[in-house]
Amino acid sequence: MSELGCVPDAFSYTIVLKILCDASSSQWALDLLQTMEKGGGVCSPDVVSYTTVIHNLLKEGEVSKACNLYHEMVQQGVVPDVRTYSSIINALCKAEAMDKAELFLRQMVDKGVRPNNKTYTSIIHGYSTLGRWKEAGKMFREMTSQGIIPDVVTWTSFMASFCKHGRSREAAKIFDYMSSRGHKPNVVSYSILFHGYGIEGCFADMINLLNSMANNGIVPNR
Repeated sequence: MSELGCVPDAFSYTIVLKILCDASSSQWALDLLQTMEKGGGVCSPDVVSYTTVIHNLLKEGEVSKACNLYHEMVQQGVVPDVRTYSSIINALCKAEAMDKAELFLRQMVDKGVRPNNKTYTSIIHGYSTLGRWKEAGKMFREMTSQGIIPDVVTWTSFMASFCKHGRSREAAKIFDYMSSRGHKPNVVSYSILFHGYGIEGCFADMINLLNSMANNGIVPNR
């Protein structure tokens, strides 16, 4: 492009960044991002450019590099958006660093960036996985108080954590509540509850659940 007298802009660079990230070439993507930063403002990285690389670094498990890039982004005066924050929060939750994840959530709200369903689902899942039900419930209430409607992924994540900790009765309550709120359980939701009942030897409940599945038109998978 440069040889033909067409100066690449931020959009052009971001397309190449995404290609590199999709090819798991995060170091090349970082190098290209630094080239953009040194471009004298003509094609400085924007929030999409930074978030593309941050998201890929987190996907590759490079949490430290991603956090460093986040701080560099802020220092450059680029304001993170909901996808930036949600990607970092999700990675921290997977690493069981819940205090840091909630710190990012509070920072996000303070900066006027509205969390979305994915943001809260990550935190609810993180707390639930660790058996920290009180905090998970608090996040769930905060989510709904903000007018953010839980989807089937949020409910199913909550159920899976209860079943993992041998609390299939609580998982069943969530299952019923989800249905009463108009969220039709899918085959994954049913499978999670089947697994929970199976581990605890609740075979009569499994038969009832199988009948419920047929009545609701959900075809069992393998």
